Amino acid sequence: MLVEDIQLHGYWQRYREQAARAQLSACWSEPIFDVSGQVLGTFAIYHRQPCNPGPDEIHLLKHAANLAGIAIQRHRAEESLQLSAMVYQHSSEAMLVSDVENRIIAVNPSFTRITGYAAEEIIGKNPSYLGSG
Repeated sequence: MLVEDIQLHGYWQRYREQAARAQLSACWSEPIFDVSGQVLGTFAIYHRQPCNPGPDEIHLLKHAANLAGIAIQRHRAEESLQLSAMVYQHSSEAMLVSDVENRIIAVNPSFTRITGYAAEEIIGKNPSYLGSG
């Protein structure tokens, strides 16, 4: 959304006074999308004088909104991974993780407590090792 003059634009009717106090005269904004197309927020640039962007500024606005979307999604993914790791580490259930070659690459503390195998003993082995003897 490109608003050349906040004081004249209908969308800003309710906020004109606040914009004037903040000395904001123009607003250029672009939605921030995730990879599925869901809106995450809005990236906006404000100006103290009424103005419209040129093609280069529009390109930069879109690029900045895209980068903001990537950063937001990355942050959310990191938070999700941290939560998953915490659940894995603190679960009362024994858990192991194996790679595509079916070698154990990680075990949680409950696995060690329940099975009696230390992580160093079991890492690199096939899970079928647990059924022997």
